[in-house]
Amino acid sequence: MHMVQPYLFKLRDEELDYLHVLKEGFALISDKISQREAIKTLQFYYRGQYNDRYTYKIYHDIQNFFGSMVKVNKDYLRMQAHERLNKVIEMCEDVGEIKEMRLAVNDIARLHDLHTPDDSGLQPDDIKLPDLHITSDPSVLDAEDIDHEDVSDEEE
Repeated sequence: MHMVQPYLFKLRDEELDYLHVLKEGFALISDKISQREAIKTLQFYYRGQYNDRYTYKIYHDIQNFFGSMVKVNKDYLRMQAHERLNKVIEMCEDVGEIKEMRLAVNDIARLHDLHTPDDSGLQPDDIKLPDLHITSDPSVLDAEDIDHEDVSDEEE
């Protein structure tokens, strides 16, 4: 709440110092694309000031406070790669390179993990269709559980 309304919610000096550490740490690791890389950067920067366990705490507090920048950075890089592959596809279309265009389309599918089957739990082989009985007997249509009404061909 201090960040939203700093005049209404005052922090103690040690809380302000820790907030400064979190902001500083966020600035250090905001461009990292892996958790390992981010933690190593924090450990290097805070070497001698904080132990490794406290550095992990700082990292997790940064994530809780600012959000997961590692996920956001990966999504951003994935989007950039997707745009580059779209440009490759357009260039291949212009020159007629079908093979290269197919490779770029496959790369986009792998980039978004579209080449793996979905784990929705529903497999096409698991679907059981009812038995089909072909008949010309009109009494089959007169089942008791079907609501029907008389239909006439005359218009009113």
